[in-house]
Amino acid sequence: MKRLSILCAMLLSITLLADKIYLTDGTVIVGQLQKIAAGKASIQTSFAGELVIDQAKITQIETTAPLTGVLTNEQRFQGNLQPGAASGQLQVAGSSAPIALDSVKALWAEGVTDPTIPPPPPGREWSGEAYLDMSGKTGNTEKFYGGAGAKAVMTGPDDRLLMYIKGAYARENSVTNEKEYIAGADYEHSIANTLNSWFVRAEMEKDEFSGIDLRTHVVAGYGYFFFKEEDT
Repeated sequence: MKRLSILCAMLLSITLLADKIYLTDGTVIVGQLQKIAAGKASIQTSFAGELVIDQAKITQIETTAPLTGVLTNEQRFQGNLQPGAASGQLQVAGSSAPIALDSVKALWAEGVTDPTIPPPPPGREWSGEAYLDMSGKTGNTEKFYGGAGAKAVMTGPDDRLLMYIKGAYARENSVTNEKEYIAGADYEHSIANTLNSWFVRAEMEKDEFSGIDLRTHVVAGYGYFFFKEEDT
C-alpha cells in the first residue's frame, strides 16, 4: 500500500510539473513544450517522444516554467503561460492582457535556441590530397622516375579556390632527362547567387628540358553556368 501511495504521488508530481497543450478536438497533450515556430509546436512527451503539432490546432497552452515569446508585431513577452478566458487565447502570468494564439510568431523554453534568429550562413570547407610516385629499373639500362604533388580545395557557399603544386624528375643511365615544376591557383566567385561568376587563374611552370625557365599565366574572366547542380 505504501509503494502504491509513493507511485501515485510520483505520477501526480510529474503531471503537475508538465506543460499542457489543448487541441481543437479536445485532446490534451502533456509534456514539456519546447518551442513554437513557423506554425508548428514541438512538445516532448514521455509516451511518444517529440510531437510536432500545427499551431492552428491549439486552443490553449499551460506551462509550469517561464517561456519567451515573440508576437507578429515583434513585441516580446516572458513568463508562465496560462489558458486565456476564451479559446484561442493564452495568458502570461502577471499580465492582465490576453494574447491571441494566432498572433504568436515564436515561443521557446529556457535552454532552447531562439527560433527567430536565422542560422549562420554555411561556412567554407577545406579538403586536400597529396601523392608521391616513384619507380625505377636496373639492368642494362638504369631508369628512375619520381613525381610528387599536392592540392588544396576551399569550397564556400559562393566561391571556390583550388591551389596545386606538382613536380617530376627522371633520369636514365645517370643522365637527367626530365625536371619540371608546376604551381597554380584557380579562384571562382558566384555573382549574387546567380548562374554568373567571375574567376582568376594563375599558373607558373619551370621545365628545364623544354627550355622553359619560368613561364607564368594569369587569366581573369567572366563565366556563366548553363545549369548548376547543388552538392548533396
